[in-house]
Amino acid sequence: MGRPEKTEPLPVCVDADVLIAGLLSRTGASHAILVLGEIGLLRLVLPEAAVAEVRRNLVAIDYCLSNVLVGYTLLWEVRHAPTGEPG
Repeated sequence: MGRPEKTEPLPVCVDADVLIAGLLSRTGASHAILVLGEIGLLRLVLPEAAVAEVRRNLVAIDYCLSNVLVGYTLLWEVRHAPTGEPG
């Protein structure tokens, strides 16, 4: 008995939610879909609108994380600023 014939990967349309959730978590269906695409069992299709949505979300996440980092930096500086009291 010979090896089974290789079949083409099943095309699956992935939206921005699946892509973002799959990248942020190593568990769940979204991540599983991305892994199946990576190993070639699925052919992931990403519409241009989904790509644009992911880019918008990444910019928003970057902006939020930048603000959080600035806030923590300022808080650290305030907490560790010299008080002017003799040591």
